[in-house]
Amino acid sequence: MLRNKLKLSGVQVHSAIRKTSTNPKPGIIIATLETIEDKEKVLKAKSLAQEYTFE
Repeated sequence: MLRNKLKLSGVQVHSAIRKTSTNPKPGIIIATLETIEDKEKVLKAKSLAQEYTFE
């Protein structure tokens, strides 16, 4: 889901979990990626993640 919402291709996600939130907004997503390059791609696209609500 993370790759689809951020429109990233070639990114290998090892695991991802959503932390619980104390307010009405959804909690943050903690993702473990396979390589440093994958991490850099996700961090560059993170501004898009603020526009979406992941379910």
